[in-house]
Amino acid sequence: MNNIIVNMVVEPSYTASHWYGSFMQGVTESLKKKASLNIINYDRYNHNTGFSNAGIKTRNVLVTGTSSLWISKMAASLNAAGIHPVIVCSQPPDSKSNMSYIAFNHSNAAFKMTKYLISLGKKHIAFFGMNPDSLADKLKYEGYCMALDESGIKASQDDIYINNGCIHECVTRLLGKIKNMTQYYVQTIMLPYTS
Repeated sequence: MNNIIVNMVVEPSYTASHWYGSFMQGVTESLKKKASLNIINYDRYNHNTGFSNAGIKTRNVLVTGTSSLWISKMAASLNAAGIHPVIVCSQPPDSKSNMSYIAFNHSNAAFKMTKYLISLGKKHIAFFGMNPDSLADKLKYEGYCMALDESGIKASQDDIYINNGCIHECVTRLLGKIKNMTQYYVQTIMLPYTS
């Protein structure tokens, strides 16, 4: 094995999720025989000292988690110690810190999904579960609108089902609209995935 060490900081609450096990299996499998993984326990370092005394000798540190606030704080703390964070997460972080990130391309995925539905002859495609506070959902919405626009289909706010924290209201609104549809009217639903 090479003497390469990959340092990673993991959000404590993320370690309890079922995604963490799969993620770590993928990381360790990728690093096998190439490098060793060093999980840094950030709980040992408080926000006053940050990472300056963590003994990190590399310029880059992987950071993974699900909370945008936690990721932003870690990025700022690493920056303060002269370390460049590389964020690995499900959505691009919305932070002013100097960082790189590896994340899903939500806009392109929604664009391709919408174009596929259009290629099947669907012209009325709903966007269900849109959380206006989610950067990932905003990017999905952008891809959805671009695909509709490119296909000459006008996006309608009536087809956007907002999830403002109450999925029940979102579903009730959708079900109410589906009940009023005639047998000739086909509704296709695109569900944005939010974790």
